[in-house]
Amino acid sequence: MSRHDTPDSKPAKIRTSRTLLSTVWLIPLLAALSGGWLLVQNLRSKGPEITLLMDNAEGIEANTTTIRVLNVEVGRVTAIRLRPDQTGVELTASLSKDVDGLMREDTQFWVVKPRIDQNGITGLGTLLSGSYIAFTPGKSGKPADEFKVSDLPPVTAIGQSGIRLYLSGKNSKMVTVGSPVLFENHQVGTVESARFDPADQTVQYTIFIQSPNES
Repeated sequence: MSRHDTPDSKPAKIRTSRTLLSTVWLIPLLAALSGGWLLVQNLRSKGPEITLLMDNAEGIEANTTTIRVLNVEVGRVTAIRLRPDQTGVELTASLSKDVDGLMREDTQFWVVKPRIDQNGITGLGTLLSGSYIAFTPGKSGKPADEFKVSDLPPVTAIGQSGIRLYLSGKNSKMVTVGSPVLFENHQVGTVESARFDPADQTVQYTIFIQSPNES
């Protein structure tokens, strides 16, 4: 027997602290659960992803330019790229889930930016906030996920009733978009679009006559 040993001495035992190990694993577990919850919430609130076609991307920035309806932000442009045929640009926009049912075949998109025309000055608020893309919901029964973005806003308001007419003529002077349609010196409608067709040298117009002037 060693001089340091006593009759009651026993070999020392080393125990690993289970409390310490459980605490070390608890932190990444909580982080993983929190990340998973945020991912599920994001997927549940995520709406449709649409493609917007434009002639150029002037004033448009990825992850900055917003998509709005009635001036309420409902989405954002997430990517900008050249179209494969190089005829313009293609935007990818992610929308919120609550506007999924508004993406119809006849939904109209346009760029809101400072503009001066015969109707006055519009879009001055975007001088500070930057340009954004607005849309008016369509009424078609067919859904869509690709749209052409106009440089000019539609002249017909959301939900406005009336009749749309398509005219053609060979007038030497072309009537501009937004011009009033008059009947006995009273405005009854507006020119929505005007396009010159070089094939037959005619001008194609789309005009909208507001109710109750269409009868």
